[in-house]
Amino acid sequence: MVKNHEPKYPFRILRTAKNVRRVSIPYDTREARDAAGSRYAEQDAARVLLEFWSETHPQDPLNEGWACDGHVDPPGAALAGPLDDASALLTRIRDALMQIDDADRAGTPGDEDTARERREALLDDLVGAVDVLDKLLSEGGALPGAWSRRSTKQAVTYAAVTPDVSDVCQTHAGAKLGPMVVQGVEDATNAGVYHCRWCSNAFNRQQQAVLARHPNEDELYGFHEACAGDFALNYLPIVVTVRPDRSAQVTGPPNTSVTVLIED
Repeated sequence: MVKNHEPKYPFRILRTAKNVRRVSIPYDTREARDAAGSRYAEQDAARVLLEFWSETHPQDPLNEGWACDGHVDPPGAALAGPLDDASALLTRIRDALMQIDDADRAGTPGDEDTARERREALLDDLVGAVDVLDKLLSEGGALPGAWSRRSTKQAVTYAAVTPDVSDVCQTHAGAKLGPMVVQGVEDATNAGVYHCRWCSNAFNRQQQAVLARHPNEDELYGFHEACAGDFALNYLPIVVTVRPDRSAQVTGPPNTSVTVLIED
């Protein structure tokens, strides 16, 4: 990553009024920058962006280490468009996101200052719309139409119940062991298996192993008895049972949880 030269003054304002010739003005402290931002916002009758520089910020040609950490609006300023229509605000937010994404993908033609100003204007509009929508909804305003039409659901989370190992691990020949088939139980060394398929630890001398293989495969795998149970549990299907009283139960592998959505 290319690191840009640290500026002498790490704080600055960006004046966004169209008739302002000088766009960026640097300051030594955050307090001086913020005070100047308020003065210029009133003077220009336009929003002023507040930025600061850090070597931890993106150092690409567009950002060069600068990042926005606020803005100052002129006295009495208001976001253009309806402020009590959540659907219109949501549409405005989506449009701003789409335009920002399009600009990032295609690149903005012109010099870097023009590209920066265009992106900042889009971000500025996005932030303003989000702020107004948040305030509207926080004060009890109506939801956007797309949200209010969604299905009302009750979300209930249930932890899976781990069945007893003896219920899911049978060691007789022909029994299912996850995706494998049990061949039987024999001395591990005599069967030619030396490490457990599940825990990878070696079998002790004359230790019994649960032997299994995948269907249509010749390779034989050995499991410690306890490991065979863990292996079988790992391959248990997740089963959700929803009862008439709207309660639910989930069974499946250990430490499994799912969210059950019950329609109203």
